[in-house]
Amino acid sequence: MTARRYGAAAALALLLAVSARAQSPADPLAPFLRGLSDSTDACFGREAVAFDTTGVDSLIRAGGASPGMEGRKGPSMDFAPGASFHRATGISLSVGARLQLSRGSALAASGGYGFADRRGRYRLAVERVLWAGGPGDQAHRLRLIADYARETRFFAPEHVSRLESVPAALFTGADRQSVYESRGGGLRLRWDGESGGATLGWRSARDQAARAGGTRQLLAQVRRRLPFGTRLAAGGVFSNPDRWRGLLSAAHRLARGPLALDLQGEAGLAAHNGPAQDGFQLGGPLAVPSLGFGEETGNQLLLAKGELLHAVDVLHLLHLPHPGYLLFHPALFAQGAAAWAGDGSFDRAPPGHAWRGSAGFSLVHLPGIPSEETCLRLQLAWPLGRAGGATRFSISISPWHDLVPEL
Repeated sequence: MTARRYGAAAALALLLAVSARAQSPADPLAPFLRGLSDSTDACFGREAVAFDTTGVDSLIRAGGASPGMEGRKGPSMDFAPGASFHRATGISLSVGARLQLSRGSALAASGGYGFADRRGRYRLAVERVLWAGGPGDQAHRLRLIADYARETRFFAPEHVSRLESVPAALFTGADRQSVYESRGGGLRLRWDGESGGATLGWRSARDQAARAGGTRQLLAQVRRRLPFGTRLAAGGVFSNPDRWRGLLSAAHRLARGPLALDLQGEAGLAAHNGPAQDGFQLGGPLAVPSLGFGEETGNQLLLAKGELLHAVDVLHLLHLPHPGYLLFHPALFAQGAAAWAGDGSFDRAPPGHAWRGSAGFSLVHLPGIPSEETCLRLQLAWPLGRAGGATRFSISISPWHDLVPEL
């Protein structure tokens, strides 16, 4: 048995141990937490309970989620400490503060320090709601955001998996999610509506990466939710004819009874002679999980994946004791993708040798926080084809449709 399989077995054993402990009669919170799992059904009826989010989302709404900035009656301040680990920065500690002002304004500041590279990181931002309207002044909002930061950025940000990255780097040194330093600032105009949104902005920064240098970028993104469960997103940045990047993604859900089929696709194109940090990568839990992070790279990308989920509670089906909030749904998935180098004009099809694929089994948990679309996935992936990588176990937290930005 390989080390990865030992890791998967250990993670499952720990999960079951925690579940059994939480179910102990000595735990006074167990009945209360189990009751939360039924709150979605009580609030929305049987149609909404097929994939239960343990009722936490209902509880947040019933208790009054944090209102938008335009709903604040007076100033308030929030603090948020943080910690992370990456092979390039080592252990990093940070703290952030957000001062919420009246009339839709906010100031945000954060700072951190990496003990391995001995470098500080910081971000300053100012946000102003220019217009808000709709039911409860929440449905539509136009915001102006200005910021300046010295930050660590990931290559291929659309496929970043922070949860899987940290333990891999800390315990095995196998974290291959490449990062680079960027220092600069920008201005963005962001519109959010009930069924979509858009962002238009400008950014000037200097990167310390595979190819260092300054850049001035125009950036744009459009997000749209269509009827019948379809979601679309398109975005890109443009610096000059030798440095630009565009990405188009789509997701669709088909649901019937206890089954749900999620289909997602992604296509990307970047300048063929652009820097490495502008390219696309395959590997990791979100993009062909049988590959390690960054095993396949290129300036062109095609990715398609599907996941078939069942609403049954696996632990209950196996008669394993567990708290009511810890529900895992079984799923089967398959992914196929290609990242390859081109001359800057999108090819009709990638070369045959560029295709990579994987398929496997996963357990999906919907905690309901920080959003209703958040998913915790424990997945075991097998490669499809000789070049598909190796059998890998991974853990990830991401939106349900992880290729399309949340609205």
